Amino acid sequence: MARSETKRFLPPEERMAALMRALGHPARIAILKLLAERGAMPCFELVEELPLAQATISQHLRTLREVGLITFQTDGPRSYYRIRPEALQELDRAFRFLMMQLRPALSPEPGFPPNVA
Repeated sequence: MARSETKRFLPPEERMAALMRALGHPARIAILKLLAERGAMPCFELVEELPLAQATISQHLRTLREVGLITFQTDGPRSYYRIRPEALQELDRAFRFLMMQLRPALSPEPGFPPNVA
C-alpha cells in the first residue's frame, strides 16, 4: 500500500530542495559564476559568454529568479541580473547544516549485514 501523500517535508527541507533543483543544471551554475565574478550583467552579455541561445539563458535566469538566487533591475530596454548575497548565505547555511547531519556517513562504513547482497 502506498504511503499517504498528505505528509509533507519540513519547510527547510523543501527550501533546500528548491535551491538545489535550481542549481541542478550546469548552465545555471555557469550563470551564477559569471554574476559572482562580474557583478550585475544584462542578458545579452550572458549570451555572449555562454554557448546557449538567448531564449535558453532567459529560461535559466527565470529559474534562478523564482527561487530567489538572483534578482534583476531594468535600466531602459535592458534588464541587469545580479546575485542576491542573502540567498547565497542562506544556501551556504543550509548546505553546511545538511552536511553536518550527513557527517556520520563520512566515517568508514561497517558494511551491509551479512544477509544483504
